[in-house]
Amino acid sequence: MKAVAQIEQDGRLTIEAEVLRAAGFVPGDSVELAPMGPGLLVAPQRSVDRVFANWAGFARDRPPMSLDEIVAEQRELRGHEDLD
Repeated sequence: MKAVAQIEQDGRLTIEAEVLRAAGFVPGDSVELAPMGPGLLVAPQRSVDRVFANWAGFARDRPPMSLDEIVAEQRELRGHEDLD
């Protein structure tokens, strides 16, 4: 998907929301800008907290699990119950 944007007098550049979504940007992202050849690299800059925020409430219907319970569940799922 391509889009053409014009730089305004005050230096602002507006990019269409559809283009940003197609590139993987989400509301709240910070944007990293870096010169690249004759152009500009535009990339989302996400903190670890922001990445994990996408999973908030994922398992709301389950009670919290201890680390030992998580390890036991993963071993069972992978068929390695006998490993210690």
